[in-house]
Amino acid sequence: MARPRSVSNEEIIHAARLCFLEHGSQCSTTLIAAAVGLSQAAIFKRFGTKEALIKAALRPPDVTFFKEMFGEGPDDGPVEEQILGIILRFQKHLARVMPMIATLTAGKVRHKGMPKVPLLLQAHLSEWFRAGVDQGRMAGSPEMAASALMGAVQMHVFMNHFHPQSPALDAEALAGLIFKGMSL
Repeated sequence: MARPRSVSNEEIIHAARLCFLEHGSQCSTTLIAAAVGLSQAAIFKRFGTKEALIKAALRPPDVTFFKEMFGEGPDDGPVEEQILGIILRFQKHLARVMPMIATLTAGKVRHKGMPKVPLLLQAHLSEWFRAGVDQGRMAGSPEMAASALMGAVQMHVFMNHFHPQSPALDAEALAGLIFKGMSL
């Protein structure tokens, strides 16, 4: 009978994420194992390879996250305020995952088998804008509105991550611009 695990996979993944974000993808699995009180062999027994551990630790969120972030479409409240809420939630999400994306990219980790997050995000956000058009509360191209919002937020988060002195995103101005572009 196997002995019960004293350290969960989630604890290993959390420790690995912290180590990879601090030291990059070249971080030693020995360091990660020491952080959770296991041997390096125990880490490899659970994850197989260092690349598998990196992917588990820095993997993007489940795709259902985006439906939760945006909802099914605008509710009865002011659309511009809802767009602002989406911008702020997306900005917060990107600020959290940008270091993970940068670490994966710098480490040349193969993305095979990982979800195509930007495509999924654009599809869900386009659906949100399309629902607003279908409700008769907006006009224009849902895909272009989604692309413009994503591009503006991603650019600001990217710049802030690599150049912290860069100007902050004016989320209210962006929401107003998107709303005006989709106005009837």
